[in-house]
Amino acid sequence: MEPQCRVYRSLSAAATRGLAARLAPLLPRPAVLALDGGMGAGKTVFVSGLAHGLGLPDRVASPTFALAFEHVDAAGEIILVHMDAWRLPDGDAFNAAGLDLYFDEPCALLAIEWARNIAGALPADTIAIRFAADGETRRIALCLPPPVAAALDARLSEEPVPELHVCT
Repeated sequence: MEPQCRVYRSLSAAATRGLAARLAPLLPRPAVLALDGGMGAGKTVFVSGLAHGLGLPDRVASPTFALAFEHVDAAGEIILVHMDAWRLPDGDAFNAAGLDLYFDEPCALLAIEWARNIAGALPADTIAIRFAADGETRRIALCLPPPVAAALDARLSEEPVPELHVCT
């Protein structure tokens, strides 16, 4: 089934977080999210929204030097892994660091910043999310499995995010 793409214009960090928070509970588990965009494009802000949408504290930091941060629920289960592939030259380095083992976490969302650096290591069903910045405005393109895209459309219709607009 081909992914369905949606493009949003976010006018604030709060809107970027709001989009991610509404998306997070709709995603299948496990799921790999490939987050790509330039420095300051909103990738880490988006992950903080995912954390919030999963009921986790939404204070997240980019794991640029740690490579991965695990976020666990009250039962101690890993439900969000925030990775940063900025410093990795390719998928072989990702696998050599053992980060591919997270693909086996049954209940986790894996959010990988700079995923294009390790494209060869990503599963075929990876969900692509692209970010582009223009001043304070962010353009966020989500390519989602059709049932998730439909559920997100419905959720945003029921619970609109201020300062978030669908691009046509």
